[in-house]
Amino acid sequence: MITAAVVVNYTRCSQETEQVAQQIKAEGSEAIAIEADVTEEDQVQVMFHTMFDRYGSIDILVNNMDAHKDAAFTALTLAAWARPEGEAEPPGTDPLWPA
Repeated sequence: MITAAVVVNYTRCSQETEQVAQQIKAEGSEAIAIEADVTEEDQVQVMFHTMFDRYGSIDILVNNMDAHKDAAFTALTLAAWARPEGEAEPPGTDPLWPA
């Protein structure tokens, strides 16, 4: 059986997230739930430190943030992550959509 160490990130719905982690554990894998707002760099840093301290590395990262960003994950800047849904950068300042 292939198992995984899974980190489930959430910003709300902590009970449901904990249930997901428990279901993963019931299937034989390790799992923890971590609260972190991915639009806040300091919270992401804490989440990643927690993951690395516990598991040592990341093998797979699934980004399912509920905001629509029109670029590859690797091309997004911190400013783009922090920008609210639908709010554009001032013309010519967004590295993903230069003027």
